[in-house]
Formats: sequence, C-alpha cells, structure tokens
Amino acid sequence: MKLLNISPDYFDHKLMEITQKGTAHLIENLALSAGSRYTHSGKPDRAKTYLNLLKNKYPESQYVKDGTVDRYLKGLAIKIGNTAPEFSVTTMNGESFSLSGCKGKFVMIDFWGTWCGPCRGEVPNFKKLYTTIPRDSLLVIGLAEDDSTTLAPFIAEQAIPYPNALATKELLDAYGVNRFPTTFLIGPDGTIIAKDLRGESVVEQVREKMKESHSGAKGIES
Repeated sequence: MKLLNISPDYFDHKLMEITQKGTAHLIENLALSAGSRYTHSGKPDRAKTYLNLLKNKYPESQYVKDGTVDRYLKGLAIKIGNTAPEFSVTTMNGESFSLSGCKGKFVMIDFWGTWCGPCRGEVPNFKKLYTTIPRDSLLVIGLAEDDSTTLAPFIAEQAIPYPNALATKELLDAYGVNRFPTTFLIGPDGTIIAKDLRGESVVEQVREKMKESHSGAKGIES
C-alpha cells in the first residue's frame, strides 16, 4: 500500500480554509473545536490562532460572550513554573481555606463536579492520596462546579475526607479550567509544579513530583 505524502500541516491548512469560507455558525464551532483540540494536545500557538480568530472575528458568538474563549486562553497562560492564582474559599464544613495559607506545603487542587463521570471515578484515588501522604506535607482540596444541595450529600455518601468547596466562575476563570477533572499540584512556594495528575497511580505521581521539586530546590540552594 502506497502512503500519501501529506504535509503534517495539511489538515490544519484545510481547517483554516474552512474557517475563512464557511458559515458563521460552522466557523464558530470549528474554531472552538480546533482551539480545544490544540490546547489539550500541547500546541498552544495553534490553539491561540483559532481562539483569537473566533474572539476577534465573531465577538457576538455565544462562546465569546459566555467567557468560554477567554477561559481557554487563560488556561494556555497557566503554565508549570508559574505562580498559582491565589484563592480563598469556605469549605462545605464551614472552614476557611486559602492557598496563601498553605505556604510551606504541597497542595493538590482537584477541579471537578458530581455531574462528571470521570470526576466521580477519581474520588477513590484522591481519598487514597489524602490518607497516604501526611497532611503536614500535602493538602488536598476539591473545588467543585456544582451546587451545595448536590455536593453535600455526595460528599457524605462517598465519605470524602478531604475538604471541598464550590468553585465560582471567577475561580474557574483564574485557573483557565475548561474541562473536568482538571488538577494542579502546587509547590510549597506557591508555584505550579504539575497539572492533570490523576488515575490509580496518582499517589506515586505526586510523590515523584514532590521529590523532583525538593531536588530542584536543593540544587538552587547549592
């Protein structure tokens, strides 16, 4: 079978042609889809091309007006090594939790929702993370795009031991969260050291990132 000699950018060029010639509705959906695809495949420059095309050419698009495009663009700016956006929330137990109050410790942030199947599937993994790594080293907090009447009974039913709070739109925007679940591991100095750690091996993943962070800090000190 003879393979076609197609440039790696061939389909990208075709997609761009369509976004220049198609109907407004088609262009809006294709541009957002391409922006999302390139965001999650680690190609930020291409993602920005389509997201900015949508934002600048179709400012009346629902995706622009409801903040979806800006959240994607914000997400591209939230990079490993950057300082994590500060936040302060009241947990479902009525306690205050702020990122600035966690200095000196690692913090795992889980953006999730009870309506999200993959998010619910991660609950046992984060329960294990919370109970395995000592809390004087690592804090875990869930930030849910939900409502209290749904979140509270789910926490009780699943016996979730780590604190949870409702995530406001402002908080989701600050972290550029555009899919669920999304996780961030924050270092003791408040910088983002990892993103999207999850799954059955999350304890090992977090331990490895904590170890790497400590090693890097020692290297800087020396």
